[in-house]
Amino acid sequence: MVTLGAYAAFLAIMSHVAYKIYLKRFIKL
Repeated sequence: MVTLGAYAAFLAIMSHVAYKIYLKRFIKL
């Protein structure tokens, strides 16, 4: 079972990556 800390870290990394991708797409537009 995944601990709450690991889950929070996973969400933080995923949101950071998604934010970078969003910025790249926004700049292209």
